[in-house]
Amino acid sequence: MAGAALQLGYGVLAVVWPYPLITAPAPELVWGVVNLGMVAGIAAWLAIDVARPRWLALIGGGVAILGHLIRVAVTIWTTIQPGANPDNVTATILASIALMFGGMALLTIGTVVGRQLLGLGRWAPGLVLATGIITAAFYSIERMVHFALLGLLWGAAWLLLAYVAHREATKPISGNPAGPAVVTVDDDEETLTSNTSRAR
Repeated sequence: MAGAALQLGYGVLAVVWPYPLITAPAPELVWGVVNLGMVAGIAAWLAIDVARPRWLALIGGGVAILGHLIRVAVTIWTTIQPGANPDNVTATILASIALMFGGMALLTIGTVVGRQLLGLGRWAPGLVLATGIITAAFYSIERMVHFALLGLLWGAAWLLLAYVAHREATKPISGNPAGPAVVTVDDDEETLTSNTSRAR
């Protein structure tokens, strides 16, 4: 959840330092770290194993993770080489976004079909996908809003996903393990029972 919290902080930064200031090297490095947090979020979702079939979840998660890692690579690339060709940078970012959204779409389908979760948590990957698409659309409409939504709107969806994953991972196992068998003797009748079967 730390990555999602940092993403929300990035959104606040985008309000304080609106576009084009938010594209400076320092905020760009923050965004690179945020993408690593998204990778951790996807890995956590795969770990709780709520998407079915499992192979679809692994493909979707893997594709989305690849997209985010490419975006991290772009951050490193533009930091080391500030004068990198803008067209090449843009093309790489667009490719990473396609992988992020495509992979998350598969993970969303798997989670909904899997029916392992109830309520809003079942739609957490779908909310990440939907808010991501909305945020991306604003890049061509109003870039100041786009960068703020990257943190505040998309970050809120990622925070929900991280929370649900954490909740499921730390949920106590329901039921009590069967205790050792005990023998009770009532007059002439001997009965073999389990500790757990006696409490009804």
